[in-house]
Amino acid sequence: MRIFKHIEALKNFGEVRLLILQAKADDYDAIAHQTEISGIANKPDNEGLGLLASPENAPSPLNSELDFVNEHLKSWKPDLFFCFRLDSARILESSSTLNALKNSLKILDLDDIESKAAIRAVKSNYKVYGRIYTLRKFFDSIKLKAIERKAFKNFDNTLICSTKDQKDLYKHFGSICDFKVIPNTIDLQEQLPDQTVNENKINLLFVGTMSYHPNVRAIEYFIKEIYPLAKQLTNINLHLYIVGHKPPERIRKLNEAEDITVTGGVNSVIPYYLLSNIVICPILSGGGTRIKIIEAMSLNRPVISTTLGAEGLNVKNELNILLADNPQDFASCILRLTEQPDLRNKIAKEGVDFATCNYSTKILPDIFQELLQKPLYD
Repeated sequence: MRIFKHIEALKNFGEVRLLILQAKADDYDAIAHQTEISGIANKPDNEGLGLLASPENAPSPLNSELDFVNEHLKSWKPDLFFCFRLDSARILESSSTLNALKNSLKILDLDDIESKAAIRAVKSNYKVYGRIYTLRKFFDSIKLKAIERKAFKNFDNTLICSTKDQKDLYKHFGSICDFKVIPNTIDLQEQLPDQTVNENKINLLFVGTMSYHPNVRAIEYFIKEIYPLAKQLTNINLHLYIVGHKPPERIRKLNEAEDITVTGGVNSVIPYYLLSNIVICPILSGGGTRIKIIEAMSLNRPVISTTLGAEGLNVKNELNILLADNPQDFASCILRLTEQPDLRNKIAKEGVDFATCNYSTKILPDIFQELLQKPLYD
């Protein structure tokens, strides 16, 4: 997760303490373990501010939350106030909180532009949900943009995932805030060996949280529109692995097909990358950057994606990835990687180089050093 990588990088510059407002009590121990930070203040059983779940009814921060935050800010007197995601940023709507941070550098870190993702969801799902629901969601996206504008004014810097997001934010919000790009990164693992094509079988892999609607829609699009075409184009048997937490019932039912495996949550995705020949990312909606594409590339697996699926990654079609935006082209890409091992290996090797050079967690300390203009912490 992006925030944990950034916490780890910030440890290079000083002591890091966490204020946890949106984690349920059950998640607290996991957060403490993953961050390895002892200075954590948790407001237990807090369900968050509810912003993204229902923007039309988004409440202002509660007085109890403000008291909790201000109490710790006065005690800690941070040099840097680092806030993750838009819903957490609303805590700065309080003048008392802003006053407590008057001498602090304030940075907002976003892994997605919520208004942008919302409007995309409206455009891609209007046929499914109908006119009235779509209209409601359209107005929700406008309200989200207003909430973003208000939040950006309270921060010195806002960190986003890609240059495209940066351009979009400057276009819509001007110089209301200094928008800086820090890409999503991964801890590079030892790359996997080349996968030779079985004479009779090719394994396709999709990895993603299956409670996230854009991932569900991507799989349904692939199963309905692309998979049948791909199977018609080749004599080799294809098998699709869908790996990710909390698949809905309609996705779990895909297990009934002989050529589809839905795993649900797994302890490690590495065994499935080992099995796979091709990784797919048929995303049609959503925002942010696809960290799973970078993961697949770093593990020496060729990726086929929609243009939207790879948005923000500065990939190059036909060099380190294959891009396809309609079912016929996507199925043809599967065929090409199946029947052209030299192309498959070239795409995979270029992907490894691309991920290593641009998206390794090792680049973060230098990026934050430039941002904070502060030497590394001894």
